[in-house]
Amino acid sequence: NKCMSFIEEHSLHKLGLELFQEDADFYRSIMVSLGERMLKERKSEEALTIFLLADPKCLDGGKRAARDCGDWKAYFACCAEDNETLSTDQVTNLAETISSKFGNMKDKSDAFASAARILQDYCQDVGYAVDMLISGHLWSEGRRVAHLHNRPDLVKKCVDASVTYAQTCIDDLVDRALTFETTIARYAEVIELRRNAIKEAEEAGAEIHDDSASMFSMASTISNTSLSSSASGRSMGSVGSVGTVASVSTVISVGATSTFSFTGDVDNMKHKSKFNKIGRDKKKKQKKSRNSRRRKPGGEEE
Repeated sequence: NKCMSFIEEHSLHKLGLELFQEDADFYRSIMVSLGERMLKERKSEEALTIFLLADPKCLDGGKRAARDCGDWKAYFACCAEDNETLSTDQVTNLAETISSKFGNMKDKSDAFASAARILQDYCQDVGYAVDMLISGHLWSEGRRVAHLHNRPDLVKKCVDASVTYAQTCIDDLVDRALTFETTIARYAEVIELRRNAIKEAEEAGAEIHDDSASMFSMASTISNTSLSSSASGRSMGSVGSVGTVASVSTVISVGATSTFSFTGDVDNMKHKSKFNKIGRDKKKKQKKSRNSRRRKPGGEEE
């Protein structure tokens, strides 16, 4: 007992198996202990292999490991070797547990197929087995099983289920097509907005290097220059004259940070920033609303 406790405490199972090869009973005890450790580490497949390699087999551990890893064939084999008879409710619960497996569509279909096989072989419940196959989108296999047991009602059930699913797919395709048409129309509008923005920028004499990133920095430069000249000019009313350029900048910008600043003696006209007293003295934490995360119309992201 002390030796086994020491092996388990320091995870010396490999060394223990090498040292006690001649002692069959203790060798098996180490194997079972190693299998239990694998189960705790959620390595159920390795644990199942170890439990079944023990001599004699550790069927109780094998059943637990088989259930954990979803190997229903090994589970029923262990039950048969252990002379354990499962009730219909137990088998049904096991089938439902297997069918509730998460994963991609292929994994789910395999799980439903396994559940249907269990219900068919160990419960003789053909109706529930066909239902499992329908849930896994295995209509052809469901029809085969229904014909095998001479159940025309189940054959019709499989056909109706497949037709319903096909109609659902068609409706979904129509919805996606409509969404695509709306999106492509909006894409054409956005492209036109970007072309017009570039054209106006060229007329304003801004330097353009490419059709994407440079356009945004160019629009920001135009707006900065216009606003600075307007603020230092005759009156603030002239700021409205740059409305068209500023609006274009708003439409095509992707949230780029503007660096312009008002010049003058009036503090409330100064740009608030962490680099001057206005912004440094008053720091306000503003929560970003969901609207701020939305894409701006005509922007590069859209």
